[in-house]
Amino acid sequence: MSEPTPSTAQHNSMIRCCEAETAFSNTVHQLKSGQIHGAFHSLDRLFNSMTGNELYVHPKHLTGLWRLCDGLYNVCTWINDSKFRLLRELLCFQGQNAAASFKKSASPGSNLVVSIMRSVARMSRDNPNVMKQTFRNAYRAAAESLEQKLEPRARQQTALREVEAASGCEADITICLLHNIVFFLFYCVNDYAQARKTLTTLLERTSRRVATKASPTAYNFHIQRAHAFGSLLQGLFTLQDDSNLSRCEMIIGAAIDWLKYCEGTDASIHATMLEMDLLILTNAWKEGKDLLGLTLAFANPRSAEHNVTKPYEVRLNTARAPARAI
Repeated sequence: MSEPTPSTAQHNSMIRCCEAETAFSNTVHQLKSGQIHGAFHSLDRLFNSMTGNELYVHPKHLTGLWRLCDGLYNVCTWINDSKFRLLRELLCFQGQNAAASFKKSASPGSNLVVSIMRSVARMSRDNPNVMKQTFRNAYRAAAESLEQKLEPRARQQTALREVEAASGCEADITICLLHNIVFFLFYCVNDYAQARKTLTTLLERTSRRVATKASPTAYNFHIQRAHAFGSLLQGLFTLQDDSNLSRCEMIIGAAIDWLKYCEGTDASIHATMLEMDLLILTNAWKEGKDLLGLTLAFANPRSAEHNVTKPYEVRLNTARAPARAI
């Protein structure tokens, strides 16, 4: 069985989502580094990436939007924008964009998107001080709603075996499913031991695909993203378990070099995202921060908000469960 070809709308939505993530990561880094001109250039690219209706097609849109709004709220505090004009600009822009995008649509889902965007924009104008908690509550509700639609872990393993039998262990669709399972285990249910085990399998398979040294155009979006995410998580575990910075940089750096070898817009975006994540990860480790709570372009952890009631030591010790060699 061959992997279904993604529709043009699905592909465009994935590209827009990646572009928005990259632009926002660049904005945050540049603001923290005092590069104001560059930060506003990145913000311009962020707004451009969110024009049109492609982004609304992506299943990550709602959870991603709330994290983006939460991040822009923080940006406003850094630049002393006490009236949160930048945040309100984004929300008003999204409200107008959603209304224009779905003007000719009678779909209830489309109308819901417009209502949400406009309501949040009005809230930002009338009572901006409550926005941060609103974004966190909305993000948690959206994530929990999506989790309820996910199959239990046993069903995921059954689905994986079925896909392996039908398409092969290293098929694009199999690697894509493994990527989703690792993300779910690590960030949604915090099953770190099983996440590590499944991560080992994921990286074994993507590494064999990479080692074939196929032509630069042979690696599609899913293979690139799965290998980048797996390498990032492996680097995080290396810092968490062994405090081995040089090995972490080697693991993630090799993935970045491979992405730069690949051709196409997807690969370039993924390489930029992974470079930003490596910088965030290594700086956080040097500052003694909790690596599990980082906001990363390839892995926006729900656990960063969902598990804030757990003591730091509990989360840290859980993540330090013995890892299999990767």
